[in-house]
Amino acid sequence: MIGEREKALIELMPALRRFARALTLNHDAADELLQDCLERALKKLHLLRQDESLRAWAFTLMHRVFCNNLRSLRRRRQLEAAHARAFDESVGPAQPGVAELRAVIERLGDLPEEQRAVIVLIALEEVSYQEAARILEIPLGTVMSRLARGREKLRNLVDSTRAPERAAASE
Repeated sequence: MIGEREKALIELMPALRRFARALTLNHDAADELLQDCLERALKKLHLLRQDESLRAWAFTLMHRVFCNNLRSLRRRRQLEAAHARAFDESVGPAQPGVAELRAVIERLGDLPEEQRAVIVLIALEEVSYQEAARILEIPLGTVMSRLARGREKLRNLVDSTRAPERAAASE
């Protein structure tokens, strides 16, 4: 029989999947991360305090699982291969807004993981700065600093991608 906490965890799966995809930049790796996270969450759900947010707890758990997996990936040098397969370029964008979004998503992968995690939590998952600090287990000031630096770097990366396009268009 499924309890209320398990049902609430199931309802969090789409948000956790988005977070996993943003962290891993690879659909297969994201699905594995989600599965690892859910498996661990179900085993440890009894440890969740009544006054604790299940959402924040699950995101924190996913981030920890990701960091553990990332250490292993770095040792085997598979992160570059996963990033290269992250986006399929075979289909072009249908609208200019889609092209802009695709450029941002592609450049998101060029950010350091620490900045990428903060941006995804705050911008995509709409968690508060305080909740992001709890999830990532870092001070609030560090969240704000990583967010500011990440946004600036992302802007610069997207602008540098557009510069060659602008030059070609003006010729």
